[in-house]
Amino acid sequence: MKFPFTRKTATEQDNELIERVRRGDRKAWEMIYKTNRWLQKNSIRQYGTEADAEDIYQNAMLALYENIISGRLQKLDGRLSTYLYGIVRNQAGQLLRSFRPKSHELPEHVQEEVPVNIAREDAFLQRQIDRLDDRCRQILLLFYFEKQSAEDIGPQVGIPVDSVRKRKYECLTKLKDLARRYRNTEYDE
Repeated sequence: MKFPFTRKTATEQDNELIERVRRGDRKAWEMIYKTNRWLQKNSIRQYGTEADAEDIYQNAMLALYENIISGRLQKLDGRLSTYLYGIVRNQAGQLLRSFRPKSHELPEHVQEEVPVNIAREDAFLQRQIDRLDDRCRQILLLFYFEKQSAEDIGPQVGIPVDSVRKRKYECLTKLKDLARRYRNTEYDE
């Protein structure tokens, strides 16, 4: 028995929308924009502020539109939302990279304060590291200060290599907790 209609897959529907946008159909573009708005909400959870998420989403939608109009995006093999998610991730990466300092030079008025602050922070960090148990202290020092790999650290501290990363994470969490707990009390002294 044949059915009088065939149901289109989601990818086929997405490809039709893309073709309609390419022909200038404004309603098709609005549909794409509205149905993928969840990516903006997802960006807020992953990348921070609502304003950043809005910028990321707008830039991603602009990139998608340009890809459709220029012919760079002809036909999808998967879902449009998956394609758009990749663009959102790229846009977020660009935004995060833009926040990195362009130079290691600090303004002159800050340079005078830095040695004092660094010395104070180093001393504080050293006190927190000293509060850790011996194994945690050793793992963190070998990994972060001596730049050793998990394969090198495992035998030195007597744990399986597969467990080093998990232990390092646990130790780092302990160190962060100690730092939070003691930060205010030590600077108040």
